[in-house]
Amino acid sequence: MALTSVINWTTPTITFTPSNPNTPSVVLTTNVTGTSPEAPASIILTAAVTDANNNVTKVEFFNGTNKLGEDLSAPYTLQLDELPAGTYSFTAKATDAENLNGTSAAVSIIVKAPPFKIQKTSIAPVIDGTEDAGIWDNPLISSIEAKNVLVGTVSSASDLSGNAKFVWDNSYLYAFVTVTDNTKQNDSQNSYEDDAVEIYLDINNDKASTYGANDVQYTFGWNDGTTVGVLPSGRSTTGITYSSVSTPTGYVVEARIPWSTVQASPAENQLLGLEFMINDDDNGGTRDKKIAWSSTTDNAWQDPSLFGVAKLADEVITSVEEQYSSFNILSYPNPFIAEFNIEAKGYFTYQLMNQMGQVLESGQSNDKATLMTQNYAKGMYLLKFTQNDKTSVIKLVKE
Repeated sequence: MALTSVINWTTPTITFTPSNPNTPSVVLTTNVTGTSPEAPASIILTAAVTDANNNVTKVEFFNGTNKLGEDLSAPYTLQLDELPAGTYSFTAKATDAENLNGTSAAVSIIVKAPPFKIQKTSIAPVIDGTEDAGIWDNPLISSIEAKNVLVGTVSSASDLSGNAKFVWDNSYLYAFVTVTDNTKQNDSQNSYEDDAVEIYLDINNDKASTYGANDVQYTFGWNDGTTVGVLPSGRSTTGITYSSVSTPTGYVVEARIPWSTVQASPAENQLLGLEFMINDDDNGGTRDKKIAWSSTTDNAWQDPSLFGVAKLADEVITSVEEQYSSFNILSYPNPFIAEFNIEAKGYFTYQLMNQMGQVLESGQSNDKATLMTQNYAKGMYLLKFTQNDKTSVIKLVKE
């Protein structure tokens, strides 16, 4: 028996609504020209409206679907101030007396984050993993936080979090990194597979997509002795020193990187590429988690364009008096020749060090200590003193 198929065709109904010629036409422009503005940004939105009946009642301004404001009369403008870093999609919507609406094409603007300021210091931090008062706790020295999760899942701030502070002088870049990590591990041949801090530098800030001669990554592992990991392989680590110290909630890494080692000649207001990351190993073996300050993908080890931007800013710490403001300590003379005196109200300890951080003399007192210095060579020295669990370091000069 032959089968017969019957197909019923239904013709679709298409409704076409012509555009109303009285609908307002809107063109949106801004005052942004050339490169992306830097946060906090001020942007002026201007809507040019054409309306056949010339009866526009208002123009509304939007970022995406979020209404920013409106203007009821021409020229239709809206000024936006203190805009944070981010990507914006602005539109303008005009409404006339007939309740007809016209919306402009979107205008996209990227407001870039300002460079992270690295303040200059006249007082060199001692690389011992403790926060030198008057340097790392200076309120003008800001920090960067590793917020971007690149590998694994971070369950809480106590699981993995951290921030980094930087200062500089004409010889070194200094870093003080505080890591919160409830489980510390060091069992792998490669430091990046264990708990470790990574610092990336692009001295020219040229944002190339591959590593050049002045791009480098250094890794400072927890409980890794003096070993400094480096990429690309073979790059110099000459003169780099660091200290890794365990804390009840994680660990601290304090490091000093010579500018000469990274082929840099530092200058105020110089821009450089900078990145800061933290690796986390919770159970031995390979790395479980990784977080970063600027990068959103785990490719900065071969792509410097993912680094953030930092600026070598002006000097912050300039006088010995600033360092003594929170201590009941008097020291003199400075410069010194044959002896140097420290007086205090209450118990204190002290260390006299050379510029490399090597301790030359140390002691303690309840009132006064006199250091006989006639046999020391002329030059710069560091005095570290501690009182009531606060530590400060100042520069001394031997004449």
